[in-house]
Amino acid sequence: MEQLSEGIQQLSSKLDASSEQKNQNAQLSSGLNQLNQAIQNIDVGDTKQLSSVLSSIVSLSNQMLASTQSEKATTLANIQSTAAYQSLTSEQQAEISASVSQNSTDSIQSAQSIIALVQGLQGSLENLQNQSSNLSTLKNQANQVLPISSTSLTGLSSGLTEIQGAVTSKLVPDSQSIASDVNAYTARVDKVSQGASQLSEKNFTLTGSLNQLVSGSNTLTQKSSSLTAGVGQLAEKTPELVSGIEKLSTGSNQLNQKSQELIAGVDKLQSGSGQLADKSSQLLSGASQLENGANKLADGAGKLAEGGTKLTSGLEDLQTGVASLGQGLGNASDQLKSASTESKNAEILSNPLNLSKTDNEQVHVNGIAMAPYMISVALFVAALSTNMIFAKLPSGRHPETRWAWFKSRFEINGVIAVLAAFLVYGGVHLIGLTANHEMRTLFLIIIASLTFMSMVTALTTWNSRVGAFFSLILLLLQLASSAGTYPLALTNNFFRAINPWLPMSYSVSGLRQTISMTGNIHHQVIFLAVILALFTGLGMLAYQPKKMEED
Repeated sequence: MEQLSEGIQQLSSKLDASSEQKNQNAQLSSGLNQLNQAIQNIDVGDTKQLSSVLSSIVSLSNQMLASTQSEKATTLANIQSTAAYQSLTSEQQAEISASVSQNSTDSIQSAQSIIALVQGLQGSLENLQNQSSNLSTLKNQANQVLPISSTSLTGLSSGLTEIQGAVTSKLVPDSQSIASDVNAYTARVDKVSQGASQLSEKNFTLTGSLNQLVSGSNTLTQKSSSLTAGVGQLAEKTPELVSGIEKLSTGSNQLNQKSQELIAGVDKLQSGSGQLADKSSQLLSGASQLENGANKLADGAGKLAEGGTKLTSGLEDLQTGVASLGQGLGNASDQLKSASTESKNAEILSNPLNLSKTDNEQVHVNGIAMAPYMISVALFVAALSTNMIFAKLPSGRHPETRWAWFKSRFEINGVIAVLAAFLVYGGVHLIGLTANHEMRTLFLIIIASLTFMSMVTALTTWNSRVGAFFSLILLLLQLASSAGTYPLALTNNFFRAINPWLPMSYSVSGLRQTISMTGNIHHQVIFLAVILALFTGLGMLAYQPKKMEED
């Protein structure tokens, strides 16, 4: 099969046109095109050059004719010598030979027609010197014939390519299929060989078994005498066997008679077992209930014993108390008999207690109680005013980055917030306010002022007009929900709900701690610091440098 595949590959390679033949075809086609161009451009004075071109075309055509005939014979010989060709049927061989011969014949005919046409052109060229009027006719003939010749050469080359493609697409796959079938046949032959080997091995086993059979037959012959003796003994014991069979028959009859009673007993046993199975669940449930009841009874008994002990102790205490009461009543009776009814005793009875007042908050006037609320409102109003006045930087420039915006706003809004805190702190002290914790009060006022300033600045940076409107709404909500004037319990449910989320609630409660109470403001400072950082970051995110420049 390897030789078959190699032969087909050789056939495919032989059908491929050689480089020399391809060059000749290309030269011939180029010469025809040059001839046509020369004919179209010649006049009567160019006959020598045209004659030379025609001679070269005739020479090339003769070479191609000889090469094609030689190639035809070589191709047929190569195809017929391959193993693949010889393995085909006679019809397939004839078809391939006819196809190759037909293509070669077409090539030869094309070459011969080219030679004849060129020779005719040469004759016409000889007459051209005397018949210059026929020049236009020659040009028309050349323009018709030479392109046809070039097309014939192209058809010749494509025909050879088709033959090669047919060999490659049909013979090569068929040879591969034949090789696959041969391999399968070889595999089956190997399996048959293996089966023959196994059969040979089993023949040895069969021979051994036959030997064992012969040995066994000899042993059987030897033991036949013992078998005969055993048969005699069996005949002697036959009467005893018959007697035993009769006894067995009698016992079986008795068993048959008692079987009905046995069946009835089995039915009763089955019925009783069914009832036992049905009642077992109830029995288990009752046992569980009994166990639970016993546990409850034990617990109740323990509680009863404990209660009895307490009752005994209580009765003893009651007896002691009754005795003490009797003694006390006796003493009271004796004292009442000797009691004095002077006016001093009447005063003591009418005013038995002396009241002692201690003011821990030191809130002497209502202004001190309202100070935390009004300080917070003043700081928020300062933040609103600052952002309305300084909506743009005093320099008129727009920061190029968010960080530059933060620094410029801190230099203006931050400084104003701190100054507002000091002004409010000094103002309330000028009108008579004193705080229990002065430094904590000042620190909390500064933190609250910066927080309010960051909130309003972030909103107005986002949108100057809408942000200012939302800042006013936020101020109104905080005025009602911060519990600055009335206790939180007396306000609406809505304001009680938003109280923990607004910063003024924490500034008011924190100032109450520092002005009048213990000064514990850790929770308030943490919340205000978080709001300060949050709105500072939101303000930086809301600032858009390009948008501000456009505005």
